[in-house]
Amino acid sequence: MLDMLKDFFLFLSGGLRVTLLVAVLIILLLIRKARKKNKEKSGFLD
Repeated sequence: MLDMLKDFFLFLSGGLRVTLLVAVLIILLLIRKARKKNKEKSGFLD
């Protein structure tokens, strides 16, 4: 029983790490796109 719980928690922590990494990558991509848009807008303003 304890071994099953340990495996379950290890699996959960591993899954959480993967989801966190994916979320961070998506956020970084969104920030990059937003920055590019802002640069284009500032370019037009100049």
